[in-house]
Amino acid sequence: MTMVVVTESHGPKSDPCSHDAPLDGQKLVDQLQARVAVLEASNQSLAVEVASHQENEARLRLREEEQAQLQAQLVEAQKMEALGVLAGGVAHDFNNQLMIISSYAEFLSEALSSDDPLRREVETIQAAAKRSASITRQLLAFSRRQVVLPRRVDPIETLVNLERMLRRMLGANIQLELRQPQPQVQGPPPKVFVDPGQFEQVLINLAVNAKDAMPDGGRLVFDVDLDRVVESGPDQPGGHHVAIEVMDTGQGMDRATLSRIFEPFFTTKGEGRGTGLGLATAYGVIHQAKGRIHVDSKPGHGTCFTILLPWATPDMKDYADAPVADRTTLDGTETLLVVDDEPGIREIARRTLSRQGYTVLTAANAGEALLHAERYAGPIDLVLTDIIMPLMNGLELVRRLKHHRPAAQVILMTGFADHDLLRQALPQQPYPLMRKPFSPSELAAHVRATLDAEQHA
Repeated sequence: MTMVVVTESHGPKSDPCSHDAPLDGQKLVDQLQARVAVLEASNQSLAVEVASHQENEARLRLREEEQAQLQAQLVEAQKMEALGVLAGGVAHDFNNQLMIISSYAEFLSEALSSDDPLRREVETIQAAAKRSASITRQLLAFSRRQVVLPRRVDPIETLVNLERMLRRMLGANIQLELRQPQPQVQGPPPKVFVDPGQFEQVLINLAVNAKDAMPDGGRLVFDVDLDRVVESGPDQPGGHHVAIEVMDTGQGMDRATLSRIFEPFFTTKGEGRGTGLGLATAYGVIHQAKGRIHVDSKPGHGTCFTILLPWATPDMKDYADAPVADRTTLDGTETLLVVDDEPGIREIARRTLSRQGYTVLTAANAGEALLHAERYAGPIDLVLTDIIMPLMNGLELVRRLKHHRPAAQVILMTGFADHDLLRQALPQQPYPLMRKPFSPSELAAHVRATLDAEQHA
């Protein structure tokens, strides 16, 4: 039997793998374009995220670098401060002993005849004491504990006055150039408030340092900028400053040397060619004047020191040195009161002034001095007092003593500047100041000059 299979026909069969299948082309294009747009948007978003991440990383690195720099500056400041405290304390204590040594050497020298064989030995003691005193002054300057007498100083005038001496010191194989700017401010050129002698010494020390770095000759430039605005720093005011750049074409310095350049007794010179205190002194002098000193150098590319000193303001009062006598004789018959807690200093003053004919009263502290002022029957013409003393300082003593002895003249003396009393009260005092150590002859001259100044007032 024959079977017939009947199938339902739906037209031609289509092969799913056949490329002849009908497609909607425009729809496919639209789909692809949409996907491309999504990918582009995603890429843009990713790019923004990457850029933001990179920017954040850059900011983080910058902050880390700034933090590291500040930390390094803090460590350097703490190191220099620690060295300063140590150096200043040793120098101050040693100063009093040096004053006693040099004073008694002067007493011996005066007692010996010109042909006495011991005179040479005494002169050797005096010379050694003088050299030692110079070292202690430099240590005190580095530690910012030296007594200074700041005044309004014209930095350009100071450089001009030093020019001839600097040229002789540098020699013919080093070219010296002083760049004097045209004033960019209204009125007279700005001045800085600094001890003029110390300021000159800083400039000379930098010139000497440059000369040693140029043994075969070269060029040294002092470039002055009268108005450089800087940001404030620790114990350093911001605002308008005078900038002095000292540039040489010498050998330059590496990082290891730069990290220690301002340390006392550090030197790269050979033995016997310096104490290593020149740049340490410069550091102390500039910082004591509320300024800053920086150095930039590379081996083979010379060195540039930059000094920044704030402008002097109208309220800054010039300090006055004790006057110097212009008389041929320093003798006198007045009555003097000497106040100092150091027995050796009191004895030196008593012996020196008694030999000149004065009546000398001595006191170890302010209490004893006030008793003299109350009980002594005659006049007290001059009071010579140390400032920093236990129980009552010299300035308070003078204030109280003036109630009993208003006509008495006053000379202040001190060998230490790092004290709140000196920083705050001393600038307002009208009395002359003697800086320890001083010699017996200097003491006699200052006392006579102060008394004479009152008589001619």
